[in-house]
Amino acid sequence: MKKDNPFITFLSLAHKLGVILLIYTFLRVCFYWINVELFNGLGTLDFLKILGYGIRFDTSAILYVNSVFIVLYVLPLPISAKVWYRTMLLFIYVISNCFALIFALADLVYFKHTLKRTTGDIFELGDDLWVLLSSYIKDFWYLFLLLFAIANALIWLYKRMNYSYMAVSWDYFKRALLFLSIMILSVIGMRGGLQYVPIGPINALEYVDMQYAPMVTNTPLSILYTLDHKKLVNKNYFTDDELQNIFDPYKDYSKENTPLNRKNVFLIVLESFSYEYLNAKDSLGYSYTPFLDSLSRLSLKFSNCYANGTQSNQGIVSICGGIPALMSSPFMNSIYQNNRFEGLGEILRAKDYQTMFFHGGTNGTMKFDAFTKAAGFSKYYGRNEFNDERFYDGAWGIYDEPFFQFTAKTINEADTPFLGVLFSLSSHHPYHLPDEYKDAFPNIRDKFLRTVKYTDNALKIFFDIASKSNWYSNTLFIITADHVGVKKYNTSKSVLNNYHIPLMIFAPGDTIVGMSDKICQQIDIMPSVLDYVNYDTTFFAFGQSIFKNNLGYAYQYRNGIYQIADKDYFLRYVQDSEVEFGHLSNGMLVRNIEDTILLRNKKGLKKRLQAIIQSYNNRLNSNTYSLINTPNYN
Repeated sequence: MKKDNPFITFLSLAHKLGVILLIYTFLRVCFYWINVELFNGLGTLDFLKILGYGIRFDTSAILYVNSVFIVLYVLPLPISAKVWYRTMLLFIYVISNCFALIFALADLVYFKHTLKRTTGDIFELGDDLWVLLSSYIKDFWYLFLLLFAIANALIWLYKRMNYSYMAVSWDYFKRALLFLSIMILSVIGMRGGLQYVPIGPINALEYVDMQYAPMVTNTPLSILYTLDHKKLVNKNYFTDDELQNIFDPYKDYSKENTPLNRKNVFLIVLESFSYEYLNAKDSLGYSYTPFLDSLSRLSLKFSNCYANGTQSNQGIVSICGGIPALMSSPFMNSIYQNNRFEGLGEILRAKDYQTMFFHGGTNGTMKFDAFTKAAGFSKYYGRNEFNDERFYDGAWGIYDEPFFQFTAKTINEADTPFLGVLFSLSSHHPYHLPDEYKDAFPNIRDKFLRTVKYTDNALKIFFDIASKSNWYSNTLFIITADHVGVKKYNTSKSVLNNYHIPLMIFAPGDTIVGMSDKICQQIDIMPSVLDYVNYDTTFFAFGQSIFKNNLGYAYQYRNGIYQIADKDYFLRYVQDSEVEFGHLSNGMLVRNIEDTILLRNKKGLKKRLQAIIQSYNNRLNSNTYSLINTPNYN
């Protein structure tokens, strides 16, 4: 009687999945060959690296697609040796993999039209999906011949690798151990590793620039990742000409005979900082933010700046990418995460700026490292780069004070001009402070406000170091927040109260000092920076420069409701109809509008919001949220 050897089952399974991995690699070569003109500048060595990088994404997709097959294949029951059971496994293996490969093959030619891998929204086409497939069968019949050949090859190879049922005896303990081991390995493989967040298509940007990201990932993973993310609905409120007259995202701030102002730009994004924390006092009358309060007197301070979202991964996208948060999913988790856009880093890098992003969190947290690379930041500094676990807070990453000093030191060694972004961390739940600060603020009982003061002190130390550097006097500093923090004492009834964040523009030696009550938002930061440095090329942005003499707006989306506000009024909008209109200052609604001025303001806000929604939805769906992917701007 032959002894049971579960390792043979493991080896057989690995061979079967390995064949699929080779097919995915072969299709990646075909994908490049068919679309080679879209991937200019890719050398042989770079291409071979991409084939290696792709294994991580292919393994994840293959394990997802074959999850049912894997469980049934290693199920620790004697029934798995039955002929009918083995035939069923072959059927599941071939059908599930061929179904995934249909979309991978279609993308070989479909990619030219969308410039991105197919996503889960393709199943929302309904009957149109089958019309689309039938037209592709007609036009690209050879791809389906290839699919037929692959299916037959899978069947042939499967039968020749089916050598795991030779034992007569059955070792239940070993089989159970094998089952548990393979389940653990499969989960790790599906997640793409042991990092905090499972990989998605956007993680391809950890390895390559955005142009080459579609080569690293694969279509089955793109579809699986986005199945639960709904596609935005195209809107047709206005014709193209009408839309451009109401809302034009193409900006040109070039000034005749004015060269590029090659100032350094440094953005400081404070975690969970509300506007209300500035100039606020503790029980003994001491400020929670004494340094920021003093710096604001040397800055241009905006009293009506608002976040575009309520999460960190929405705030960073709005600030660095100029992309508002007008859908339920954060952009970097949505089906549009691999859409083409030009972030602030990419725009200034094209003007020979060195671009750096600093965040003390564990690398991979909320996919900041992947997104910032997509936004054009060539260097990312996180917990790994800091490389000293003595300053780890035990939850998120490195405490602000040591990380801010690390940031200052790194910038001192950088070439100029540079664009730097520093995103703080310590004012995030669970609000940990270093041991030496446990008793530093005895007058502040609230854990969160203690971290606010700690971060403010860390900023003071940062600026003390920076002020002694050569680059300091030639730098534009912008200080803002990713979103509001815990509400403490703000009793404002404004509908924008939950989005009210600080915005300070500080330029040593410049004359931009004072207080502005102009309404503005996070997505205005990118065009404002480009306006300040006299950027001399047309660019794409949903926001507008705060330095221009124009009417400011702020708009958000939450729980199915859009809202927009100017300096006087707000309007809320859901399911293509307005539901509330009122005064921004006190939130008081206006129900029966008879006043001509009020009616004109309401109609103006509605048109503006509809134009923004139409432009946002339609451009994300058509992948034209950029100059590069927009016709007539290539």
